[in-house]
This record gives sequence, C-alpha cells and structure tokens, in this order.
Amino acid sequence: MTHPGPQAVIFDLGGVLIDVDTERSLWPRLAGTAPGELSLARLVQDPLFVRFGRGLVTPRAFWNEVMTRLGETWDYDTFVARWCDIFRPKPDMDRLFFEIAAQVPVGLLSDTEPLHFPYLLARMPVLQAIPRPTVSYQVGLLKPEPDFYRQAAKDVGVPPDRCFFVDDVPRNVDGARAVGMDAEVFQDAVTLRRQLRERGLPLATD
Repeated sequence: MTHPGPQAVIFDLGGVLIDVDTERSLWPRLAGTAPGELSLARLVQDPLFVRFGRGLVTPRAFWNEVMTRLGETWDYDTFVARWCDIFRPKPDMDRLFFEIAAQVPVGLLSDTEPLHFPYLLARMPVLQAIPRPTVSYQVGLLKPEPDFYRQAAKDVGVPPDRCFFVDDVPRNVDGARAVGMDAEVFQDAVTLRRQLRERGLPLATD
C-alpha cells in the first residue's frame, strides 16, 4: 500500500544527520578568527574550499595548501585527524532516519569533500544505509545548483516533485524548492518527524 506522503526523503549531512563543531581543532585558525567568532558560511566560500568540495583538489594538495596557510608542518595523517575532528553524533536523528528508511527510499545531498565523507561513511550507520548518496566532490556540483538536486532525485529513483529534502541552510532549501522538491529548513528531529507525519508519512509519534 502506498501512502500520500513523499516518495523519498533526502537529507543534508552536516547540521542534520550529524552535528558540526567548527570551533574545534584547526578550523578557527583557518578562518582567521578566535573561537566563538567562526562563521562556517564564510569559511566554505573560500576558493580553496570550493574547489575541494567540487573535487578539483586532491586531499594531499589540500593538505599542502592548508599547511602553508597555517605555517605548520604536520604530517598528512595528523592533518587528516585534526581536519575531521569536528563531528558529533545525533542519536535522535539516527533513530528517525531508520524509521524513515523503513518507509521510503532515502538519499543524501551534501556539499562535502574526499576527507570528511569517507571518514564519516566509515563511522555512521545511517550513511552506510543510503544506497546512492549524492556528494559534491563526486559530481562536481554544489548547493544550490539546480542540477545537484536533480541528481539527488535521480539517485533515489524518484522525480523531484515527489522528494522531500531537509537542510539546515535556508538558501539550500530554496534551491530544492526551485526544482520542485518539497523542502524544509531543519530545526530538530521532533520537528522533522512532525513535518513528515503532516505530509502523510506513517511515522510513530515521538
């Protein structure tokens, strides 16, 4: 039996499926700010980060550039460990994710790069449960580019207008809506559960 709700749910990664603490480790130094003043939006617009997110820079070339900027001589493995030391699990979203995945196909649409994504994929069962994740460095696109959303819909096998997308960045939600997706800005797992229930997805009450 089909239900009247979305036929697929596509998730953003950082800020939705996992928490990101960019005041940890080397990130404040990269942004040139003191802890507590870091703007992730500012950092991810840096041309080096954009090229890395599009898959145009290799991890080792990225490491070399970051070491030059910081004036450090860390070996590659030390850098990778510090670069990836910004993530914290979201158990409430893990539970909700697997409830949703039992009902409809699930996808991932993420601006990410070839260090963070493999690191998280090895550690997050929710990512391992997504058959065809759509990630920026593999397809050469970034949100809110329309073709990035269309690729995510293709990867879940559902037309864009039957997909529901959730992201913690309003402009990314606007980009999804522009290609016909239903989309909401992420607030928390309780709110997302309610939003999907209101759309007809048969989830338990929290």
